[in-house]
Amino acid sequence: MGYEGVFPPTLKKLLPPYWRFLAHSFVICISGGKTSADEISLLNIGAIAVLVMDLKFNFSRFVLNEMKNNLQGKRKDNFLMYPRFLQMIFDSQYPDLERRGDVTPR
Repeated sequence: MGYEGVFPPTLKKLLPPYWRFLAHSFVICISGGKTSADEISLLNIGAIAVLVMDLKFNFSRFVLNEMKNNLQGKRKDNFLMYPRFLQMIFDSQYPDLERRGDVTPR
């Protein structure tokens, strides 16, 4: 048995309030934001379900895939959507890297 056809999108407004808040937080904070603010993709639904059921899930890979998808899209300015995530990667790979206080672009 399976579902035939295109799977309908999950809308946040159709979820109960406590699930709606979790879905909204997840979409805004972790997801790449490719869909509208009310629509949740199947991948996001799966990640939320894994988070709720306390199962193992590679969120680092999820975030990196979202960053890669942003690079392949029309808007290339969304690549650095996760600066703290990138900083954690740099800190673990290059512990002796000197940090400067000024971060203004040149």
